[in-house]
Amino acid sequence: MSDSPPLPAFAIALNRLFSLHRNPSSGKEYSLGEVSRETGISISYLSLARRGGIRKPSGEYLERLAKFFKVNVSEAFGGEVGQAALPGSPLAEALGQPLVEDIALRAGQLTEEGRAFVIVMMDEQYRRIQELRRQHKAQENVSDADSEEGGQ
Repeated sequence: MSDSPPLPAFAIALNRLFSLHRNPSSGKEYSLGEVSRETGISISYLSLARRGGIRKPSGEYLERLAKFFKVNVSEAFGGEVGQAALPGSPLAEALGQPLVEDIALRAGQLTEEGRAFVIVMMDEQYRRIQELRRQHKAQENVSDADSEEGGQ
């Protein structure tokens, strides 16, 4: 009996697509390289996803994979996997921002405790940035008021 945790829904769905949809020319399972070439999704991402390291893929990646395997996105990746990452969702919008996917991929390699620590660190940095913005805005307001008084 294995002590490893069960695979997330996305890994199960992706592995099912690989096993059910064969390369017509060879009759074998598509290789990561073949899928990567046709979808533009890196081999390392696909490998990590199949091993369970990607829990919530972007809607764009779901669409590319569904198109490659000639299946409907909601049927292939329905449930919790497809819902969070569909185009227009907050997750899909966040993943469209620069470096967010890189952060997510790195976080996927951490333990759950490590990810929780990263979230605490990010929350603290967010609060600091917000405070600095408030201070800067207050200084601008003071400067504007001073310049108005000096101009009269």
